[in-house]
Amino acid sequence: MGSIIKGTCHNCGYVTKNLYYGGGFVNFTTCCDYPILDKDKNEVGMANIMDKEKVLEQNPNLQFYDDETLSDTKSQNQDIFHEWGDYKVYSQGYLCPKCKNFTLGFSPVGHWD
Repeated sequence: MGSIIKGTCHNCGYVTKNLYYGGGFVNFTTCCDYPILDKDKNEVGMANIMDKEKVLEQNPNLQFYDDETLSDTKSQNQDIFHEWGDYKVYSQGYLCPKCKNFTLGFSPVGHWD
């Protein structure tokens, strides 16, 4: 069962749509939708991190939030709020696509399957 998360910037107020993190009953062995930065749209979206190379080959303007350049470990709360296998999303310390500060955090909203 995956999680529904939402990204919120505590600096500028940017809020994402609901983001469906992880995988569901049908695709959990091949898919882990994970937050990405869409540099063309300056928005947070989702893409399958288990197929990372193919995703980035198809659109080089996407960047997964597991990239160290998109997080500030000094401001990041290392308390993991959610894990999907080896993939982790922390509750704060990510680059906001709007104000460009490391003040974007992800919080749980619910579950999906």
